[in-house]
Amino acid sequence: MPRYLLCHYRKDSLPPPDSFYMIDSDSKFWNRAPEILPLTVRAAGHYRMHRNDWQYKVRSRPINQLFWIADGKLSFERNGRKYLCNEGAVFVYYPNEPHIINAVSEVVELYWLTLHGTLADELFRKFEFPDTSTRCGKCPAHLFETLMDQIYHDASPCGLATAASTAMMIMNFAKTGIPDEYLQDHLIQQAVIFIENNFTDPQLNINLLAETLKINRSVLSRNFSRQMNMSPLAYLMLTRIHYASELLRTTTLPVSVISKRAGFANQISFIRAFKQHFGQTPGGFRTGESRR
Repeated sequence: MPRYLLCHYRKDSLPPPDSFYMIDSDSKFWNRAPEILPLTVRAAGHYRMHRNDWQYKVRSRPINQLFWIADGKLSFERNGRKYLCNEGAVFVYYPNEPHIINAVSEVVELYWLTLHGTLADELFRKFEFPDTSTRCGKCPAHLFETLMDQIYHDASPCGLATAASTAMMIMNFAKTGIPDEYLQDHLIQQAVIFIENNFTDPQLNINLLAETLKINRSVLSRNFSRQMNMSPLAYLMLTRIHYASELLRTTTLPVSVISKRAGFANQISFIRAFKQHFGQTPGGFRTGESRR
C-alpha cells in the first residue's frame, strides 16, 4: 500500500462518494497525502462544461479552496447569498464553508486548488480575499496545469513543497494581479508550442492562433514579432518549410505528399514558399542533397 494515494478522475469516471458533485468534468487530480508539511496542496483541478445546469456542491470541509474562472459565468453561494462571477474572477471558500457553485453561461471553465496544513488557514486569511469575488484578470491556466502535474507525479515531501510554492504564486497573482510582462512571455511561449504542435494543419493561420489563445490578432502579432523577431505567420511558414526539407532529405515521398504533410494548402504554394526560402525548388533541393 503506497504512502500517498493519487487518483485521476476523468469525465467518464464516478466521483468519490461524499466529496464532490460534478458534471462533464475534464479532469480532477486528488492528492490524499498526510499533513507532513505545514502547507500542502490537497488537490487541484480543471473543469470545462458545455451546459448551464452544471453544479458543484459539497458539504463543509476543513480546507481552503480557491477558484479562478477561465471562461464563462458562475454563481457562488455564501451564507445564503449568491455572487455572480465572470471570466477572470477569483472566489475563495474558507474552512467549514459549504461549497455551492452553479453555471450561469452555456460554456464554463474554471481551475481550482485546495490547501491544508497548519499554515494554510493563516496564509489564506493574510491574503485578505473578500467575501465576494475578486477581479484578477486572465486565469494563469499553465500554472494550474503545472500544479496538477506536480501533485500527480511527485507526492514526496520535496514534491509537495514544490507544489505548495506553485500554489503560493497562484494565490499571489490572485491578490495582486499578473504582471503584463509575465503574461506576454507566457503568451509567446504558448503560441510557439501551438504552432509546433499544429503546423501540419493547413487551416492553421494567425486568426485561428489568436482565437485559440483568446487574444486580439494585432496584439499577438505585435508581441510575437517583438520577442521572436518575426511574425507568427513567418514562424509558421518557417516551421513548415523546415519540416518539408527534412522529408525531402530523408524520404522518397512525392513533393505533392510532402506539401500536404507539411501543412500547405496546395503544391503550388509549397513550391513558391520553398523556393523563396532556399532559392531552389523542392525537386532541386532533393537532387542536391542526394549528391552530397
